[in-house]
Amino acid sequence: EFRTHNDSTQEDRLEEFRTHNDITQNDRLEEFRAQNDSTQNDCLEEFRIHNYSAKDDRLDEFRTHNDSTQEDRLEEFRTQNDSTQDNREEEFETRNESTQNDCLEEFRIHNYGAKDDRLEEFRTHNDSTQNDRLEEFRAQNNSTQDD
Repeated sequence: EFRTHNDSTQEDRLEEFRTHNDITQNDRLEEFRAQNDSTQNDCLEEFRIHNYSAKDDRLDEFRTHNDSTQEDRLEEFRTQNDSTQDNREEEFETRNESTQNDCLEEFRIHNYGAKDDRLEEFRTHNDSTQNDRLEEFRAQNNSTQDD
């Protein structure tokens, strides 16, 4: 009777223990999962906030640096461009003056040469014409005197 009672009691107790243990484990597991999810969510939220903040800071830093760099490059370009334009204008003016002087000199040489040629031609033609007229005048004058 003792053994039967003891076995029955042990089985009841074992069943009760298993049931209680399963319930306790399930409760603990549920509690752990809930707490773990909450902790993960908190960590994820904290990470996102930190990450967005860091991204915003880096983006702001990049924009500031980029704007500054662009302004520096633009200023450098403008300075260099102005200098290049000044140099080109100076070079153009020098070259233009030189070209104008060369053209003027060439024109003068050509013009004087042409004037000299025309003057020589005029003199030759004029002398010839005067000689012809003088010859004609003398011939006519002699003829008139003879008459």
